[in-house]
Amino acid sequence: MWRLLSGDSGGLWWGLIAYFLYNAATSTLQQERLTGLVGTVRVGQLMTTEFRTTTPGTTVGALIRDLVLPQNLRAIPVVSGERLAGLVTIGDLRKVEQDQWSVTPVQAVMTPLAELATVTPDDQLSTALERFGSTELPLLPVVKDGAIVGLLYRESVVGYVRMREALGLESRR
Repeated sequence: MWRLLSGDSGGLWWGLIAYFLYNAATSTLQQERLTGLVGTVRVGQLMTTEFRTTTPGTTVGALIRDLVLPQNLRAIPVVSGERLAGLVTIGDLRKVEQDQWSVTPVQAVMTPLAELATVTPDDQLSTALERFGSTELPLLPVVKDGAIVGLLYRESVVGYVRMREALGLESRR
């Protein structure tokens, strides 16, 4: 113990450095492998264009009653006209006490566009993988010229990658 406190830990530091370098290298190899599996596929090829939206002024109660429960939606794009304003998730809605649902607008709890990871239909799937890596959200809004044109679900990307891997397909570069 004295060696650790006095800074004379020699091998321990080298072990920690090796551990972090190994993890970084493993992560890089996994990313390269994923990129090889998705190749030149574009987001537009896997996105869904059928989705429900809500508006910033909709109350949390109305959203839960009209969309979340009947449609079993876990994340809903918030739009103002055709423009994406943000995204509201089950986690966001849970922050509101039930007795406040009828008076709390979605805008008060949504993740605003400025803080939201998005992709375009022309982005490569590898770009979407990077964006998914920086968020816990189950989907990425697909935006073109400020308007939401689709949703890319994490599970769709994972399923696509697994299918290519199962078939032994590599990049079509």
